[in-house]
Amino acid sequence: RHNFVYSFLYELPFGKGRRFGSGWGGATNAVLGGWQVNGILTLRSGNFRNVSSNTATCSCSGFTPDVVEGRDINNAPAGGRSPERWFDTDAVQVQRFGTFGNLQPFAVMAPGTRNLDFSLFKTFPITERYGFTFRSEFFNLANTPQFDPQSLQTTLGGGGFGRVTGTISGAERKVQIALRFYF
Repeated sequence: RHNFVYSFLYELPFGKGRRFGSGWGGATNAVLGGWQVNGILTLRSGNFRNVSSNTATCSCSGFTPDVVEGRDINNAPAGGRSPERWFDTDAVQVQRFGTFGNLQPFAVMAPGTRNLDFSLFKTFPITERYGFTFRSEFFNLANTPQFDPQSLQTTLGGGGFGRVTGTISGAERKVQIALRFYF
């Protein structure tokens, strides 16, 4: 539903031809000059998931729970959200006998995404045409768990109701280091 992506690239103002350090010697400029930082910040809200009940109180198809008066299923549980309890499971109850239940379809928001990819580059010019670039890249820099929205347990009466039971495969922190020769 909501998607925010912010990318940045910043060449640090140090070294030869830059605002700071233009009078530095060769060794100082080689160490402190030519750095660049880059990043991509991604924030996404989760999609809505349907909540059902595994208890039949009528001879109808699809069992929808009832909302507890004055409660909102999307409120964080007491103590805050965690994989063990993602939404307020006390906000719903088994539907009254002979009814369909009054919880609206797709009432629960699944986990979203929070991710920062970051890189740090350093250029080592040999001549105007030749040189090296040291690259260090960090994917999911903060190692924030990326919960799998499909693993959110949304069946009232089922085992683990309200739990997130998995993460997205391959979303853990990764570090990549390279040395690139350009010509």
